[in-house]
Amino acid sequence: MFASLAQKQVDAVMISPTYLFNNRRIQLAMSGVRYAVPMIFPDRRDAEIGGLMSYGPDYTGLNRQVGVYIGRILKGEKPRSLSENSLALTTRI
Repeated sequence: MFASLAQKQVDAVMISPTYLFNNRRIQLAMSGVRYAVPMIFPDRRDAEIGGLMSYGPDYTGLNRQVGVYIGRILKGEKPRSLSENSLALTTRI
């Protein structure tokens, strides 16, 4: 598959964040490097192992923000008064 993508000189391949691709992410990244096919992944780790870039949720930031919200609720603040705007954290590598 990657050989035909390289032969067709595709600009890039974007990998969907699904279970099927997640289990083969290292194999996909290595094939992309081998055939010089730029790969865009949903997770930062994939860019670090050979993908061109990643674009997806910043799970560390989201988890941190959830902890802040839980702390505010435990201190008596009403969940209805909490802002949702900062939960759309994304990361790009």
